[in-house]
Amino acid sequence: MDRKLNYVYLDSSVYLAIFNNEDNVNGANRVHHSRYYLEKAAGGKIKILASTLVIVEIYKVFENSGGGNDMNDWNIWKWDFIEIANVNIDIALISVRILSDCPAKIKPPDSIHLATALHYKNLLNLPVFRFLTWDDKLIQACKDHMNMFNLRLQNPVSESLF
Repeated sequence: MDRKLNYVYLDSSVYLAIFNNEDNVNGANRVHHSRYYLEKAAGGKIKILASTLVIVEIYKVFENSGGGNDMNDWNIWKWDFIEIANVNIDIALISVRILSDCPAKIKPPDSIHLATALHYKNLLNLPVFRFLTWDDKLIQACKDHMNMFNLRLQNPVSESLF
């Protein structure tokens, strides 16, 4: 892991916005904004972190779509600008803590994504770590709680994050 790069965690919803061609949802061109981060990472400007859970969630949507897209295009674990984090016991325990401490109810997969980002923020000794998601309910449910840990939950709309 290169500690000199800005790291960002992309939630599954960011990849799925491209996969599902979500070009105008609530006034946002999600495809454009989601691709922005992939292109920035491919150009070496940032490093993307993703949990192995992202792979499962992308595959699940692919299977449910009837195979309209080529799954080989979505083998994100092969993209060198995305670091895939295996879910381990440390991440699982952080996830459990998030589920019990977060004032709002969140889904266990979301807590695994948040826990992965927190674990790597601490592992890399980063002062702030950005967690990008199109899930507005997750942002609202956990934003203040995660800000205590300098994990910034936000929509990928802003291109001025870096």
